[in-house]
Amino acid sequence: MDNLFTPSAKNVLLLAQEQAKYFHHHAVGTEHLLMALVMEKDGIAGKTLRQLGVTENDVHDEIERFTGYGTVDAAGQASDSYLPYSPKGKEILAFAGDEAKRLGALKIGTEHVLLGLLREDDILAARILQNLGLSLSKTRQMVFKKMGIADTAAKRRPMARGGARQDGQGTPTLDGLARDLTQMARENRMDPVVGRDKEVRRLIQILARRTKNN
Repeated sequence: MDNLFTPSAKNVLLLAQEQAKYFHHHAVGTEHLLMALVMEKDGIAGKTLRQLGVTENDVHDEIERFTGYGTVDAAGQASDSYLPYSPKGKEILAFAGDEAKRLGALKIGTEHVLLGLLREDDILAARILQNLGLSLSKTRQMVFKKMGIADTAAKRRPMARGGARQDGQGTPTLDGLARDLTQMARENRMDPVVGRDKEVRRLIQILARRTKNN
């Protein structure tokens, strides 16, 4: 399933695994994904977060404050062992796939993972960002700006799974975004992806395993 992710996004998944192990946690959660996004140097997500003043030390301290260190014996854990994702971690990666598809992206990038994190305000990653003084909606706008998509798109958040739209918008149709993406396609700035729903669902199944991902 590696072909679903950009190189930067694949690096984020590896870094998230490392961070979960560093904190001796049993699973990769949204907090580890957030830390990995900040650490990754080349992706849009990391550049956006750093521009907003988020540092690795900030996120590290917040994780330490919220969760502390777990009980997993890191010394007895193989360096290439694979930790499963928490339920929220899996959900965020599914959201990332949704975002990539909705925006017509060829692969899931770090920006889509961050957009997935920003969909819900009841996850640990969101609470960390809010504690650091960030507005989730304004951060979302900044991501869209970095992607070269008009601000009108950022103002319309997609519907969270199983719930109503969180920003109070009455329609899921992204009219302004559709026009912008059409123009981007004309300029060969985006490649649409078609028929990858099964791949994304399969990806989440694989990420849920405790065995090494292949």
